[in-house]
Amino acid sequence: MSITKRFLESEEERNLLKEQALALVESGTLDGGGAAEGIARKLADTGRLDGLTSAQRAVYDRYIEPHFHIRCSNPDCGSEIEDYLVASAIQDDPDSALCGQCLHLKEQMMKD
Repeated sequence: MSITKRFLESEEERNLLKEQALALVESGTLDGGGAAEGIARKLADTGRLDGLTSAQRAVYDRYIEPHFHIRCSNPDCGSEIEDYLVASAIQDDPDSALCGQCLHLKEQMMKD
């Protein structure tokens, strides 16, 4: 893999983490007290996990990261939704989030 491709992928990952963390902060759904919100704000600003201390990383692992694993609400699917859909799912309603495939199927059904 080229250096440019690795850079672009890591930049994309940072941007996703920024969007997801900002969505959590704005939604007000974080548990774990002010520490979790402060760390989420830091991630929304930097998009970098490697800038966290070990104590901050423990808070991230326990209180923040689990919010990024959202199951598709289609009972026939149950897949985890794709990373690029997580921020909008957090903002809208994680309990009604659809994975990319189910979202596509829903859009196709609405067209028909």
